[in-house]
Amino acid sequence: MYVCCQPALGWMPVDHKWIKTDSVEAGMGPVKGNCGEAGNGSGDFPGDPVQVCDHSKRNKKGAECEKVENVNEKKVNDQLKLGRPLGVWTSTNQCQSFAKSVINSAKTGRHGASGSW
Repeated sequence: MYVCCQPALGWMPVDHKWIKTDSVEAGMGPVKGNCGEAGNGSGDFPGDPVQVCDHSKRNKKGAECEKVENVNEKKVNDQLKLGRPLGVWTSTNQCQSFAKSVINSAKTGRHGASGSW
């Protein structure tokens, strides 16, 4: 399993993050607009409703992925159900906090997830 990121809008110093497992590649995105291109000029704004979006076809230019171990993939996949409402986009409810909360909630073993997650 991996946590992937790429600069928002392709150039900003803030990264858009999402999760890639063996069966799904998804992250937070807007309910309206281009769901899978969140952070790439999809037209989403703070306060807009967000959901779990398919990221398998997103433009991944400049994307990097970090392998994450000691995480139960089924628990992650259960949280990555496409279209699942995630509230509204705020400074504390955004793609980075979503990815981190999914990984943290699915940690296994004594040491939890490896890497920065």
